[in-house]
Amino acid sequence: MMSYVHHVRGRLRVRSRRLKGDRIAALAICDALRSIEGVAEAVGNPSTGSITVRYEHHRVAMATIWQVLHQEGVVASASPAIVEGDEGGVVRVNGEGPTPAQRLVDTLVGIVVDKVLERSTLALLAALV
Repeated sequence: MMSYVHHVRGRLRVRSRRLKGDRIAALAICDALRSIEGVAEAVGNPSTGSITVRYEHHRVAMATIWQVLHQEGVVASASPAIVEGDEGGVVRVNGEGPTPAQRLVDTLVGIVVDKVLERSTLALLAALV
């Protein structure tokens, strides 16, 4: 169900195949998350199937947010895959993650971006000289 979770105190990002392409579900889940006292922002991205939650860690526990994600069917487990204090923790759940094709696309995109930035930098330097 879930590809990965990224957590830094005050910010939680969860990617779920259930949300991919489903704008209505993402909006409903974000509304449920924003109803939690201490959640500053909940933003869904149906293109990537992810939800990013910014929260005040001293007012609301990440486990509370996780519980709502579980109730809404975004995460399978009722207990968080990451415990509070796992700063910068990234967890892949159920062996899911990028497929070889996705890794290849990510690599190719990275190469293209690097080349574009390199050429832009060279063009800028040439213009300044």
